[in-house]
Amino acid sequence: MRDVTRYEKWRCLRGQDPQYIWRSGIKHDCSKVMEFEPVGDGYKNGLGEFIRCEGDYIYPLLKSLDVGNGRITSYRKVVLITQKAVGEDASQIRKLAPMTWEYLIEHREYLDKRRSTIYRNKPVFSIFGVGDYSFKQWKITVSGFYNEFSPPQGAGYQSDGSLFSRCKRRGIRPTEIKIQSCRATGWKNRSV
Repeated sequence: MRDVTRYEKWRCLRGQDPQYIWRSGIKHDCSKVMEFEPVGDGYKNGLGEFIRCEGDYIYPLLKSLDVGNGRITSYRKVVLITQKAVGEDASQIRKLAPMTWEYLIEHREYLDKRRSTIYRNKPVFSIFGVGDYSFKQWKITVSGFYNEFSPPQGAGYQSDGSLFSRCKRRGIRPTEIKIQSCRATGWKNRSV
């Protein structure tokens, strides 16, 4: 550990219960291809293309912008999740969701250009940060890009026992840690 003093100051963020592990969320490094806006009976990708694909691999997505602005009871974007676990073979999509597979094949060049070493020697269309926890019904969402802390009104925000309360008891203001913590409610974590 490089900075023990800093660790001691922020250790409240770590939590004590090994059952609750911080997760950084799903990583795909290709938002133009993997993230969509629902439009009518299909989706619009980041390239501006209107597409149709089966809902089996499409899930609601909350971006930091949504969390930071208190938009947690609905979603404006969805994400294409190709695996249920890191390293899983995604080729089953070909049979189970042929339109989705065709979309991935048509956009493979974008996915193949991802520079991170985490994609090397991994199955085609791999993503990371995915596991059984990705598909749990409820999540705690944290946004680290906003200086103001304003919990959403009536959105199921938990103030006792939460990250916010632990830090508050230790005299750390949310604006110091620059996070927003809340419990997403109003929709279930399922494919759309």
